[in-house]
Amino acid sequence: MISIERINEFVHVKIKSAYGRKAFESHPDLFPAHEKSQAESNFKLKLIHLWGQYKYHNAAR
Repeated sequence: MISIERINEFVHVKIKSAYGRKAFESHPDLFPAHEKSQAESNFKLKLIHLWGQYKYHNAAR
């Protein structure tokens, strides 16, 4: 049987991985100049959302 701690660690690693993936995929520097301001807004929103999930998960520990 898998312990709760192992499951929490697995979820922690998955959230951290998703955070890094989304940060790279939507980084404003990867977009052309005319799309940069919209890309920056989207980037910040995605990271705020993922950071909230990360903090929520860590608060449950």
